Amino acid sequence: MRHSVEKGETVIKQGDTKSDYFYVIGSGNVKFLVDGKPMGTASKGKAFGELALMYDCPRAATCVATTKCDLWRVDQHTFKIIRANHVLEVDQGAKNLLMKVKFLEGLDENLI
Repeated sequence: MRHSVEKGETVIKQGDTKSDYFYVIGSGNVKFLVDGKPMGTASKGKAFGELALMYDCPRAATCVATTKCDLWRVDQHTFKIIRANHVLEVDQGAKNLLMKVKFLEGLDENLI
């Protein structure tokens, strides 16, 4: 879902326990603050907000738009589905590789 924010608008507030979205920057710039101290910036193509969704913890940083931004946001449920599918794909790739190892040739595929 596309979400626009104005310059100076807080997208995520450090410590928030309501972690609804993961964000990808479509345009604009965002700065990251931890305990009020600048920790970095991000621009088009970069993403943020995943830690709280992955680990079900409070937001680790405040994220503020330094310019008008167009953000793409993914809700927590969809984010978890995407992550789970990615893990399955990586696991299948590792399994396929292991099945090509000579000394594992006779092993039942379900055991790998």
